Amino acid sequence: MSSAIHSKGINLYVHFKAPALESYKVPSHLKKQVWPVLVDIRTSGMPLVEQQRTTVELITALYQPDTDADALMKNAREKCAAAKTPWYASIMDVMLFVPLWIGIVQVLVNTVMQAISSHQPIPSAMSWSLGDLLGALAIYLVVKLLLELITRYNYGWRRWLIVFGGLILLLFAGLASRIQIGVISVSPWTLLLVCAVVFALGLGWHKQVYGEEKHEPRIQ
Repeated sequence: MSSAIHSKGINLYVHFKAPALESYKVPSHLKKQVWPVLVDIRTSGMPLVEQQRTTVELITALYQPDTDADALMKNAREKCAAAKTPWYASIMDVMLFVPLWIGIVQVLVNTVMQAISSHQPIPSAMSWSLGDLLGALAIYLVVKLLLELITRYNYGWRRWLIVFGGLILLLFAGLASRIQIGVISVSPWTLLLVCAVVFALGLGWHKQVYGEEKHEPRIQ
């Protein structure tokens, strides 16, 4: 059964906060047909609790005798299509991933841990540029694309091809950090603090829009 709606895109907060789609035990003879519907629910923009409820209700109904699977999946897709995805969802995503990448990789690993491993004092200032920001954004785009494709093609040779291609893209995306534009000297601790504040704001924003995931009984 082909998808009746276009995906609204995977949100990283939702992807990691909600239960893995593989954890839902779908009737084996309907797995290929139901999987795209589960992805549509996950990318619908509905709050986490509503996503969980819709998914559990769908799978529970599919186990009932003489059920009309096509009608159930159509109803679920219509509910997904009616859900409103905030226009600023991608901005929220960036506020989570980019400061996390800059804080962990660029500050802690490339600056602090490198100094410690070299038995050198932690520098009071580090060079940071627009290229570092562009590199973090490029990594974000590749990671989001990779998660989107892996979620949709969750088995077979396509999944492995996507993973391999994603690793190559990550290597090229990292080259953006070598662009030396707008170089400034900044304290690593100051930059780390800024990243922590932006991440906290992004996390709070996500919780306000998507809510917390509520653990409801799942089909096992």
